[in-house]
Amino acid sequence: MPGGTWNIVINNLARGTTAEEVISWLWESMGLELLPENVSVKDVHSEHANAMLFIPAKALVPLLNRYLCDQPINGRLVKFSQWQSKKPEYRVTVDQITVEFPTNRNGIRKL
Repeated sequence: MPGGTWNIVINNLARGTTAEEVISWLWESMGLELLPENVSVKDVHSEHANAMLFIPAKALVPLLNRYLCDQPINGRLVKFSQWQSKKPEYRVTVDQITVEFPTNRNGIRKL
């Protein structure tokens, strides 16, 4: 999922929990910064709600660096960065476009 979004669900929230509450909780508890358009909360049963999180890599990278910056792996400290994949370039050349409009019963073209 290079440069993409991680889709995560938080289960068993209290009914009526708002997206703003989830965003605030994630920021205050672990420093994960999400925009309101990346969080959706829905009451799913009579007893609980679920939150759908769409976490972009640009929000996850600082979190990983903050929590793992002093945790060596094989004796080395590491740093996280967002992976930028090369997107293939597509080129299309158009010589001509033909459009046919339908005609009514009298043979007159409708626009």
